[in-house]
Amino acid sequence: MLRLRPFKNSDAAKVLSWITSEEVFNEWSSGEMGNYPPDEGSFRAFSAARADDESFLQMVAADDGAVVGYITLSTADDDLKTVYLKSFLLDPAANERGHGYTMLTLSLIYSFEILKAEKVKIAVFPENETTHRSYKSMGFSDTGKVWEINVGNERVNALEMVIYPDRMRPYMPDENTVPEDELIRDIIADNSFIYALQPIVDARSGEIFGYEALMRTEFGVNVSPVTILDYATRTNQLYEIEKLTLFNVMELYETRREALGDRKLFINSLPGSQLGAEDFAKLEERFGSYFDKMVMEITEYTEFKDQELSSLIERSERGGFELAIDDYGTGYSNTSSLLRYLPHYLKIDRLLISNIHEEPKKQHFVKSIIEFARANGVKILAEGVETLAELRAVIELDVDYIQGFYTAKPSFDIIDEIDESIKSKIIASAVKGTNQEVRRIYTLDGEKELPIMRLALEKYTGILIRQEEFTLVGNTGYSAEMSIKIKDGTKCRLTFRDVFIESIQHLPCIELGEDCELTLVLEGVNRMFKFGILVPDSSKLIIEGDGNLRIRSQGVASYAIGNFLNAGVGDITWRGTGSLDVIVEADEAVGIGGGEFREGNGIKILGGMVRIEPASQRSIAIGSYDGNTAFEIADCKIQLDVKIDKGVGIGSVHGTTDAKFRNSKINIICAGSSIAAIGGLESKGGSIDVENCEFAVVANGQKLHLVGAETGAYDINFYNSAINLHGEGNNVLALGTRDMNSVIKARQTIANIRVASGTPLVYGAAAENVSFEGGIQSISVNE
Repeated sequence: MLRLRPFKNSDAAKVLSWITSEEVFNEWSSGEMGNYPPDEGSFRAFSAARADDESFLQMVAADDGAVVGYITLSTADDDLKTVYLKSFLLDPAANERGHGYTMLTLSLIYSFEILKAEKVKIAVFPENETTHRSYKSMGFSDTGKVWEINVGNERVNALEMVIYPDRMRPYMPDENTVPEDELIRDIIADNSFIYALQPIVDARSGEIFGYEALMRTEFGVNVSPVTILDYATRTNQLYEIEKLTLFNVMELYETRREALGDRKLFINSLPGSQLGAEDFAKLEERFGSYFDKMVMEITEYTEFKDQELSSLIERSERGGFELAIDDYGTGYSNTSSLLRYLPHYLKIDRLLISNIHEEPKKQHFVKSIIEFARANGVKILAEGVETLAELRAVIELDVDYIQGFYTAKPSFDIIDEIDESIKSKIIASAVKGTNQEVRRIYTLDGEKELPIMRLALEKYTGILIRQEEFTLVGNTGYSAEMSIKIKDGTKCRLTFRDVFIESIQHLPCIELGEDCELTLVLEGVNRMFKFGILVPDSSKLIIEGDGNLRIRSQGVASYAIGNFLNAGVGDITWRGTGSLDVIVEADEAVGIGGGEFREGNGIKILGGMVRIEPASQRSIAIGSYDGNTAFEIADCKIQLDVKIDKGVGIGSVHGTTDAKFRNSKINIICAGSSIAAIGGLESKGGSIDVENCEFAVVANGQKLHLVGAETGAYDINFYNSAINLHGEGNNVLALGTRDMNSVIKARQTIANIRVASGTPLVYGAAAENVSFEGGIQSISVNE
């Protein structure tokens, strides 16, 4: 099995023997190791000069002790989170065995897990297309940047590539390759174990309840725990593994107890290898004061004997540590073990959790486990939760705790809080309730068209789409309780034909997964009730066709198309020739848009008729709450009836608004406390560019901005348009910004402005920054 270790001077001769030409030397050395041909002296001098440089690492790859590869890892003084891989060199004979790919993969693992890098960069010469494709297959992507590298006496360009932890392909070492027993013997003898801690999360609050200590070997050895246990079984050393694990993990807790706080620490234990009385007494004497924070996980390779079980329970009751059954639902972990051990926790095996949202049999089996455990006072933990859909499913099934890569990966650092967005999803799922019937999901398998009522009559409440094209046929006289999920990474063309769906369990009617592109084609009259279409910030939605769509969304917080006010939202385009009618009734409401757009995302309305009516405390009819938002509105009619306390009609509440209107008719009616019809409130500025349009804004409230914002630098341009602005309220601004930091220009435009206010302001701009060329102005203040 291939592993990495630090370079030694004794490796120099072997590494240099792979340099068979000046071309290979130049590409490898990048001008930093003298002239060709190289010698051991210059190579060792190069290594010695960097021996004390913590930002530069020389590594070799060894296969059963034989050195087969060389690579360097380095960081820059001003960016310790980026690791650069250079000087890649491989034994020509090893390349045929795939060692190059494995060595690079191990280098990435080292960079991300040990050096805590956030990204890794590498360079490839443009002409080396094979290498470029290989790097891309591993998850690297081009940055568009170029490195200048010394090759002989010339400086040549190389293309920069980058990889992030979440883009890295899973490392799958050859299962048939077993490290030498001598290597594992040394690991045990030297106690070369380290432990990663994976958070265990409360399924109601999203707070970290505890951590599982997962055995790892010091980097460079790279032997899995299963392999070590196999060796320990064959050599009768399971007791030694048990002893090292307990003492090591408890010592870890002792040294880091301040950071761990009151959280539990779950430790894997081996049946049949319990500590003897003398060793347990030593453990208790040294660490007994922390036993109340310890949970002993029983991993059943063999069944406990009655005497061992009695001893374990007696120690637990006396010492105060708790017990958990691991991998429940497989092997020896079954109802019998639950009744024998009387554990405090039951960990449902990941094989039962994987894709549980798509498999009714798993759902019913897990539900029965949970009900049985509940009746016996046992807390339930779902292991191996790796997706949002799995998370929602296990919360609906009423588990107590969650563990898995979706909530948090194992880390050598103590994770104090999980990602806030994940925490919010846990809370949101928990609030929806867990006593509802388990959802039944229909997964498409190549069907081109299906009637939605057939699925509803068969008690399906969800559809999972993972194919390129599909048509859903409805009946305008009947509604179906259904939620449609587009699987992560799917590019799909979905046609709705007279579909009427009501979302179930507060899920969106349509939910785009991550990195999706959905084209929704409308035919006939289509309706969505309770919730609309969720578009996460990594995805793209296009709505087209000559049909109509009506969305009525309700709740404490809700949206029609996009995402919540506090969440990122993807790219949204409406180019239908029919009509879009939206009513959103919520304390926090979004018509089209969301909290913040990722760079490059925005809103396009390119045809048809769009009517939006939000009724809420805080609201956005079309736009975002923060960030930079780009709008393109053309060849359409928009009618907004905005009855809110605070928010915007079209724009960004606190961000930047860059809007282009072309050949459109816009009518906005506003009523509320603090409203911007077009623009923002305390915004960061932007631009509003209007050409060949008819604008009509009628607003009534306390603090009004008809076109513009309270603050920010705005460029407002009208060309060949007709604008009618009418505002009545305590504080009314017609055009520009109240801090007078705007530029207003109008050409060949008819402007009719009426303001009735105690503090009116027609133009929020310095006099020299207001210009009208041609056209007609009619201004009325308090008349």
